[in-house]
Amino acid sequence: MQAIHDHLDTPAAIQDRLRLCGELPVVAVSGSRGKTTVACMFESILRASGRATGMWISSGVYALGERLSGELGPWQRVLLAVRHGELDIAVQEMESATVLGVGLPEGTYPLAVITTICGNNDACLLSQDARVERQAVEAVIRSVRSDGVVVAGADDFDVAEAAAASPATHALFALRNANPVLQRHLRAGGTGAWVENDYLTVGDASNPHRIIHVERIPATLDGALVFQVQNALAAALAAYVAGVAPQHIQVGLSTYTPDPTVQPAACNIFEYNGARIVIDAPKTIWSLRMLMRGIRSLPRRRTMIVSGVFPALPLDDVKDAGRLLGTLGAIVVLHADPRSSERLEALRAGIASAPTLPLVLLAKDETHAIDQMLNKIGADDVALVLASDPERALEHLWPAPVISIDPPARRKSDGKV
Repeated sequence: MQAIHDHLDTPAAIQDRLRLCGELPVVAVSGSRGKTTVACMFESILRASGRATGMWISSGVYALGERLSGELGPWQRVLLAVRHGELDIAVQEMESATVLGVGLPEGTYPLAVITTICGNNDACLLSQDARVERQAVEAVIRSVRSDGVVVAGADDFDVAEAAAASPATHALFALRNANPVLQRHLRAGGTGAWVENDYLTVGDASNPHRIIHVERIPATLDGALVFQVQNALAAALAAYVAGVAPQHIQVGLSTYTPDPTVQPAACNIFEYNGARIVIDAPKTIWSLRMLMRGIRSLPRRRTMIVSGVFPALPLDDVKDAGRLLGTLGAIVVLHADPRSSERLEALRAGIASAPTLPLVLLAKDETHAIDQMLNKIGADDVALVLASDPERALEHLWPAPVISIDPPARRKSDGKV
């Protein structure tokens, strides 16, 4: 592969750069979280540079921004279109179960992006899910050609170590350029991405490019969502090493927002009645903690939270989730299936352990809980919807929030817990 800091952003230059080390310019994206967002951010940057793209992510297969019906058949057609030059580049999200179940041919991909495994969280690292994810990440790294590039997160030491062990060139991203792993990499002449003076920066030690202020990346919610900043770093660095010019990286990041039809309940952001609504569906306690940390840093009049009982979390984590809700929310609207009484009680106990008790309301289901939130929020409020059923929740909030029950019925359903 050409020197990864040598930019020639001419027509077909990106495709040619990736073809140098592989028959097809297909980019793999792997990791325990952020894969879909990184893939979509990367694809947004490619489109900003004028490239025709195909993509296979968790919500389906896309070509030129349009979703195709089916998965395996459409993906084969995307690869055929890439082979014949009808599409310039394809992006493939790698699910760990598929990687380990089907396997990957070694030395195939010209470029892979590895987001994170556990972000150095000790409890996560000991879990079975983390062990499976680590095996999948290692398989994806082995699938990169020796003359290819592995883009990896330096804030996750396991990921950085695995990338460094690859015969492929590796490029590292980190939230701060003071990260010691990133610093060693840059001193050795490597390429990276980091945030400096609130600007996303890519390049090497002698030739850094200031791309965009993190607050101007809509997906970061004014820079508050740190994990979205990390995702932007990964996508920007992948684009940079593929040959995309810095100005196109800036445009791609500044125009990207998580599309509810493509990334349902993945930090989708809505405006309503002067307030901002964020909808997400965290599946681990540490991802919930990161989300809460970001929301807490936002300037706001008050916070409202709509939450179920976290069916994806182990029961032992539900009380901790409740404590996080209680710490953040001025008003918390809970909903639960009658069969989930044990989880609801654990959630209530966690909320009750918060230093300052919020007002807690109980709704009969998620739709009614969202209605209560929509009726109460106002200017400068922030609402967080932790969706149990993302599809149904989004039907209620997108393309425009709609209150589906009248005020008397809603008030009758309210109940202080």
